[in-house]
Amino acid sequence: MEVLLVCLFAMFSAAVDDEAIPAERILASLEENERLYQNLEVRWHEEFKQETRPIGKGTVKNEQIDGRSIRQARWHLLEYGGSRTLWAAGAEPPKKIDNTSGFDGEVLRLVEHRGSYVANISDEDKYSYHMFSPHEVPLRHAMKRIPLSTWLRGKDAVLSHPYGDPSEYAGGRETKVSYVGDEVISGLRCARLLLVSTKPNGEKRQQESGHRDVWLAYERNFLPVKLVTYSHFYSKELPIEESSLMDFKEIKPGVWFPFASKIVVYDEISLLEDQEVKILSERDFTVKSVDLNPGYPVELFRNIFFPDGAAVYRVVAGEIVESYIQGKQPRVE
Repeated sequence: MEVLLVCLFAMFSAAVDDEAIPAERILASLEENERLYQNLEVRWHEEFKQETRPIGKGTVKNEQIDGRSIRQARWHLLEYGGSRTLWAAGAEPPKKIDNTSGFDGEVLRLVEHRGSYVANISDEDKYSYHMFSPHEVPLRHAMKRIPLSTWLRGKDAVLSHPYGDPSEYAGGRETKVSYVGDEVISGLRCARLLLVSTKPNGEKRQQESGHRDVWLAYERNFLPVKLVTYSHFYSKELPIEESSLMDFKEIKPGVWFPFASKIVVYDEISLLEDQEVKILSERDFTVKSVDLNPGYPVELFRNIFFPDGAAVYRVVAGEIVESYIQGKQPRVE
């Protein structure tokens, strides 16, 4: 039976008080559960608001977005559209968000609205962090494109992943994960993991620069019901970011999905100067529908529509080899 592909779950249930449970055993079960969502279609609504203060020119004040993501074997599709308002926009109308990308296993086709439409046809698979996967929701603000289990394992695992970002470990930065213990969060028994970030201190030694607390729910497919981030430059005790997953529904026997989630970012100036937690921005996700068995033909991922007038760039090995305006020559499939 496919219920809960968690080979270690029963062992954890029998030994929840054993503080010697290594983090890697928990990460192995997390990775097993992530595979339950390998093929996945999600439709959702997303709202963002930043009402405290603008950070700089072009700071987004609010967004209203509807998204659709499909991951089917090596193919993936993202439709991400809506509107955003900028702090400095004054009486200007909201700006249009209209992004679509599809990867058919060989070619990525991407079109974005940036005042006008720009499109790419590329041999590089650029998997978007906007793709919806329940375990990765807490990583959205950090724009990570990798599985949660990979990110928690640290540098070697991240750099070996095709979507891994080496910039996170620039300058000798490292991360280390450990198991803290079991705790109950929102009525769910969770494994609490601690991820500590370090960087060189100039004396060929590593010093802590931040840490994250992650709570993985045993009976909800090890989904991260809560993740709290601390940046030690601002505060070791007060968080800089917090995410939570809510409204869990069993969409298949033994498979759960969070139909609501939230990411809250706190004002770093208030943390640093006033030692006060003050909300800077909030992003809320409301899931409309979920399908664990999408069965679309490859044409859905291949036939991405480029509107007339779009500037189209064909990219091979990171180099632009052709450019044209869509509609002034036959459309390239």
